[in-house]
Amino acid sequence: MSKKWIGVLVGIWIIAAICGTTYFNLVKKDKGIKTIAANGLTREEKPKEKVVIYIPGADGKSLIKKDGEIEQSQSRKDKSVKVVAKTIEILQNEGFIESKDITVLNLYFSGDTAYIDLNSQAKEMDDNSRKNLLNIYSIVNSLTELGNISRVKILVNGKDGSKNLDKFYNRNTSI
Repeated sequence: MSKKWIGVLVGIWIIAAICGTTYFNLVKKDKGIKTIAANGLTREEKPKEKVVIYIPGADGKSLIKKDGEIEQSQSRKDKSVKVVAKTIEILQNEGFIESKDITVLNLYFSGDTAYIDLNSQAKEMDDNSRKNLLNIYSIVNSLTELGNISRVKILVNGKDGSKNLDKFYNRNTSI
């Protein structure tokens, strides 16, 4: 290769590096990611959005609305997974669900029905107690609050349960 071509290639490489750095900095600012220094550590925080979470009331007989925050989501599925995970987290922290290991394996839609696939730890909700029915409706009502979802089916490792988790649930705010 001649020196002229090598010079052109190096010039193109430098321009590409400058454009890439500039683009990265613009995208970082547009996404609203903030760098927060705490105790000498740096972490990036993504923008949050408010959601409504339903949890059992202190009386154990009804559901109450609670404001929650999740990371902002671009897709319907991602937002739904975050709402379900946030609801389960609150139920665990408030002592309504004993297992600390319940996680969302998958969530998918068929029309206006959402199918939530939880891991095997969710079997604790598969009995006919009022407490577990309220836990299920906490998830169902929180998810249907997003709109475009009218029914919810909860699966455990891709399979139906035998009692509470063997049916479809519609939104019920009067429970």
